Amino acid sequence: MAAQENTPFFFNIDVVGVCNLKCPSCPSGNYEKRINPTGLMELELLERILDKALSECSVGGVGLFNWNEPVLHPKIADLTRAVESRGIPCHLSSNLNKVKDLDALMAANPTGFRISMSGFRQEVYERTHRGGDVEVVKKNMIELARARDAAKATTEIHVLFHRYKTNLSDEQDLRGFAESLGFQFRPVWALFMPLEKILAREDSASVDVTCTAEDLELIGSLALPLDEALEIARSDKVKACALRDQQMTIDVRGNVQLCCAVFDLAEYSLDAFLDHSIAEFQKRKMRHKMCGKCIRHGAHVYSMTSSKGFDEAALANIDPQFHDMILASAAPKKRSFTERLARSFKKRFDRTGGAAR
Repeated sequence: MAAQENTPFFFNIDVVGVCNLKCPSCPSGNYEKRINPTGLMELELLERILDKALSECSVGGVGLFNWNEPVLHPKIADLTRAVESRGIPCHLSSNLNKVKDLDALMAANPTGFRISMSGFRQEVYERTHRGGDVEVVKKNMIELARARDAAKATTEIHVLFHRYKTNLSDEQDLRGFAESLGFQFRPVWALFMPLEKILAREDSASVDVTCTAEDLELIGSLALPLDEALEIARSDKVKACALRDQQMTIDVRGNVQLCCAVFDLAEYSLDAFLDHSIAEFQKRKMRHKMCGKCIRHGAHVYSMTSSKGFDEAALANIDPQFHDMILASAAPKKRSFTERLARSFKKRFDRTGGAAR
């Protein structure tokens, strides 16, 4: 075995080359220079990738997605089974707007299934899940729960709710609906991606993209303000990057990408996974000039949402009426810290009679 055998890797593998939505915070919706490969990954290619990975490293899990929509693949159940049959936890993430055979998928029993959402009402949801119909999603959630129960699947299903300044009033209703179906509910601060556009604001000479007027509008709606988050991330002075050191991202054609945060596959492709060792790909990542730029600007910390200062920045940026809701949903270890912040911002709001910042 190669030297990477004791390093656990998570593999992000795009088995589909397209997404059915055009969300403005995601490069599938905001990246105008679309030159990435489309199509579907063949089962045989996925199996070869998995077997090579197992021969070279410890595989902690596989997500059959990165920027695109995996359930569009007509053989997604077979692909899922190929992962799980090798003893590897298989994870899926879907906007759940377009599904085919949920019974077959639940029979394959993936380890995890994430539903990406940003609203409970259509007028809220469509702003940030552009092209989607939340009523269709709700019906498909009910069908997913039925298929899970019929298959007696042990799949952990959760709704990942992307928090913006504009959608916090929908959070409680969506939580109640998700939990009524036996799904977990996990709210997170929405991010603006991809890495190239983040760096376009910080170091425009280093990337060949720019932020559009629509990008700036989206950035203005973020609960976690982008510029402040990057400033916090830089002050953390974190040099390690789990996206580089512990993950392997592979596109629909089987090519390794620099990391899961970049989008331009022509610019940041490192060659076919089957042609080189994981150790060689890791060397190429470490030498890549984009990694140095990313770490210098703190964009890796932002992409991992790993700074303790992010909660404070977001709470200061939203209406204090939602602080109690956010406090109630915080993990126990975070709760006392978040509670102190919420009290502080409420006092500031009461004193000024206006927004917290």
